[in-house]
Amino acid sequence: MILHGYFERYDQVRGIGLLTTAANTFRDVYESFDYALAKAKAMQLFGLKFKRSSDEEALGSEEEQKKRFEERKLALKGKASYMIELMPNEDMDVIESGTPSTQFQEYTKLMIMVALKSLDICYSMFDEAHTNFYGSRAGITQYVESCKSKREDNQNLLKELTRWKLANEVIAGHLTLSEGMTVKDLAFEWTPAGLPWWRPDEEARGLMTTIQNGFDSYSGVNRSLGREFRDIMRERHADEEFARSLGITLPTMIQQKSLNINT
Repeated sequence: MILHGYFERYDQVRGIGLLTTAANTFRDVYESFDYALAKAKAMQLFGLKFKRSSDEEALGSEEEQKKRFEERKLALKGKASYMIELMPNEDMDVIESGTPSTQFQEYTKLMIMVALKSLDICYSMFDEAHTNFYGSRAGITQYVESCKSKREDNQNLLKELTRWKLANEVIAGHLTLSEGMTVKDLAFEWTPAGLPWWRPDEEARGLMTTIQNGFDSYSGVNRSLGREFRDIMRERHADEEFARSLGITLPTMIQQKSLNINT
């Protein structure tokens, strides 16, 4: 068995999902949406009321009152959800508020924000209009930093599964290793998907400066973008060879030639 989970306490015997801390909050928000929707539907019911005069003579006989009531119902058919006929000297008021209220919306927003933090997700990833470009960029940067430890756990799990699968392939005879080589000698790596560039020109110049100053490598930069440097070089080599066979010179080939001359 290959165990995979979040073990935070030294005496913890089972993995507890990060979403567990926010499960009740998400459930409450979900129920609140149902209540708000029910209230909004109830507020859409439109009714009319008729107030009676306290003058007994103006009311007419019981037969006349009944006839007038039926005439009103017929006239209002399809125009009102319900009609209320009030007794003399009676009145009725409906107490209502905004649906949903501003306070309810702010509370829901706060609960969603807190719940998303259980997964290290910033609110701007849920609501794009919450902040500007730089705020969103900062939020995603923090998200990527917070995901490093989780990514390492996932990579370790995938490595164990890969070694197990490779060992099965060797035992089944589908994969033949060189003499003296074992599955542990096979080199492979799982790379996170990475994030696309927001402003390619600026970020490309910044990453190139980082490499030139020795703060990172070509492989490290490409892994952050979800690619492998060696795969890119192999693809470029294949593309350039194909272009040469057609008598075409690619821009990257010109740059490489210039680099060799300067060297």
